[in-house]
Amino acid sequence: MYLDDYKLREFLQGKKEEIGHSKKDEIFTFISAAGFALTLWESSLPYKDILLLFGAGLTFWSISRIVKAFYHPYNGETMYKEIKSMDQIKHKFSLIAIKDTFREHPTRFLVYWDKRWKCFLLLNFRTPEEEAEKTLTRLISDHLQLPEGDVSLTRKDFRVTEKFSVSDQVDKKYEHTLYLASIETFPDVFRSDRFTVNGVDFRWMTIKEMKEDPEIMKKNKDVVETLEEKAA
Repeated sequence: MYLDDYKLREFLQGKKEEIGHSKKDEIFTFISAAGFALTLWESSLPYKDILLLFGAGLTFWSISRIVKAFYHPYNGETMYKEIKSMDQIKHKFSLIAIKDTFREHPTRFLVYWDKRWKCFLLLNFRTPEEEAEKTLTRLISDHLQLPEGDVSLTRKDFRVTEKFSVSDQVDKKYEHTLYLASIETFPDVFRSDRFTVNGVDFRWMTIKEMKEDPEIMKKNKDVVETLEEKAA
């Protein structure tokens, strides 16, 4: 996640009264407040009526805290979700590197023609919120029409980068997770230099070929460099 430090400190400062208060804490506070009020009731202190009002107010306040603790508890999971919602990175993608391991010396990666970016890209999906690898495995098998059991993933890299989005014409922060996908059995069609699956055009490219493609380097240089460093 990418968070603004000032906003995070401000958020934590605002939550300091709610952190660390359990149901037991609130019940203990109620007992203490009620005991204080009862003691005042039986006492003969000066200004007893004013003190009783204070004690009653404290008791009712503690009751409201108990109700909140039971019906609207604030715990670690609640805080995690709130902090997560402050994440400034809205473009989280998992990049899938697939090598031509059906050859004796695998040197090429599977890329597809992206009509929006108008260049060849690694297969990619928005990073799932939960069970990422399981979900990604299913997505890969669906997109490539492969049995789900034939696909396995190894996480190779995670990084945050800021670059110009050619499609949207603005700078964006991207969170990229790179996976190396192993395919147990490649269908015959995958063994061609170029092929089409589900109406999508695929081809195999070496890192050298990617670097020699001006459009790829203009729009996706950071990914090519990561791929060369972590998966080549």
